[in-house]
Amino acid sequence: MVTRHAKTLAERMPSVRDKRVSPHTIRHTTATHLLQNKTAYGSIVRMRQYN
Repeated sequence: MVTRHAKTLAERMPSVRDKRVSPHTIRHTTATHLLQNKTAYGSIVRMRQYN
């Protein structure tokens, strides 16, 4: 699933084409963007917990 979405993204953003995309990368990037947008840290921790 991640590979398929990364391929679609690379078509729209060529700079992603040579990058390694994994579930960890997606989680980390999402958390970083949430922090940059002033989301409460506790909320991010709860969202990132594994079920």
